[in-house]
Amino acid sequence: MRIKSRILLIFAAAGLVAGPALALEFSPHRAIYDVTLDQAPSGTVSAVSGTLSIDWQLGCSGWTFEYRSVIDVTQAESGRVRLSTVATTWESGAGSEYRFNVRHSTNGHELEKIEGYAVLKAPGSDGTVRFTAPRERTMTLPPGTLFPMAHSMAVLDAAVSRKAPVFLPLTVFDGMDVHGLYLVNAVIGKPPRPDATLSDGPPEVSQLQRDQRAWPVSLAYFKTVGGQAAPSHEMRLSIYENGVSDQLVIDFGDFKIRAHIEKLEIQPRTDCGGQ
Repeated sequence: MRIKSRILLIFAAAGLVAGPALALEFSPHRAIYDVTLDQAPSGTVSAVSGTLSIDWQLGCSGWTFEYRSVIDVTQAESGRVRLSTVATTWESGAGSEYRFNVRHSTNGHELEKIEGYAVLKAPGSDGTVRFTAPRERTMTLPPGTLFPMAHSMAVLDAAVSRKAPVFLPLTVFDGMDVHGLYLVNAVIGKPPRPDATLSDGPPEVSQLQRDQRAWPVSLAYFKTVGGQAAPSHEMRLSIYENGVSDQLVIDFGDFKIRAHIEKLEIQPRTDCGGQ
């Protein structure tokens, strides 16, 4: 069992998302989330606790994203298991190049290392992935494949420019497991009313809730091979105009976890001298 790090790459988005009447500027930021058990209908999981952090920064050539999680899952039969993931990615500003380095561990023992480099011939075109770990191999990406940041841009562009609810199916490669390629079905809802009750969180998030719109988004991840009828996992989250999400719920089928933001630091954008 693994808490998949791909579920958080929706946070990473690049540049400007242009709507019909405005442009959304994403803010590089660091955030720490508290993770707890939301539901466990099957009864196989009795408790979940831990933290996860994200840190993404804008460079002159693109975006870097760092993700870390340490999560304890208590199961009825096997007791407590500590699941850890460390992931670092880089995506070019044009969305045509992508590098990934991922480590998955259980109880302090590294179980899986995934590394590689992906490139598209052009945005919207086909491409190739070269894995260097866990073993060297290549994989073809179909036309229309997006990397995580470009996918985030597409989701938020649809939120701004189209009338909710919006259904947006897209193919995404993230490199967070040995398959990496998923059909991601996104459903984007309407922003809550301005007088909606504010959720608990740090002052920076309270300010966001007062100043910016947020869209509720549901994501379902389907493997692109094997004719999978049900998603491998699903998630629900709200995304603000600057790319920050304050809480999310991840559904793994037999249990759900909730991540609630505890700390947020908005970072300045890099000055690239007019690049």
